Amino acid sequence: QYTQQAQGGVNGPLPTLFYDYDVDDVRRDITCVPYEWSKELVDGRAKQELRSLNKWCFGKLRYEWMNRIVTSTNDDGVNWQYLRLADVYLMAAEAVNELDGAVAAAPYLKPILDRALPAAKVTAYMSAATASKDAFFNAIVDENALEFAGEGVRKYELERWNLLSAKIDQMKADYMTQIYEYPEKLYYKTYTENGLVKIDMSS
Repeated sequence: QYTQQAQGGVNGPLPTLFYDYDVDDVRRDITCVPYEWSKELVDGRAKQELRSLNKWCFGKLRYEWMNRIVTSTNDDGVNWQYLRLADVYLMAAEAVNELDGAVAAAPYLKPILDRALPAAKVTAYMSAATASKDAFFNAIVDENALEFAGEGVRKYELERWNLLSAKIDQMKADYMTQIYEYPEKLYYKTYTENGLVKIDMSS
């Protein structure tokens, strides 16, 4: 919020992605961000402002979470991560599922869910996912979308699984049939934290 860069993300999720997450999934509000930082400064700092529904951005790499010094107007201070532990877990889960089945592969999927969901929901999810090899594979495909949204790896996995076209068609169908209930109004309040004016949409 202190540079002359664009004040919010350039790439962002389709509105459908927000509703694909479980309401208790902590990844949802990290991935789908409805605000940007204002160009007008308040006491030398920007404040959060709502974006329109079709202009949300991915929020995993945020200015307010960083301590690095930005060196120029086109340097966002981020070192791109090539591989995350969650990716290692999902690759292991996929390989073990193919070789030994869903029950054997379950310990590689569960840590990702433990980090994202309440324990009771993890138990129910894992029970359904381990019902069969195909069910477990579908769970891996779904978790790949929820875990890595906005990180630039999803397309290549879908190509490897020969699912890219099918998932694009599914997204179009979901979007056009409006199976998601988008809110007509969004109520929020602002608060100050560490000198920054932020948006609270929880109440």
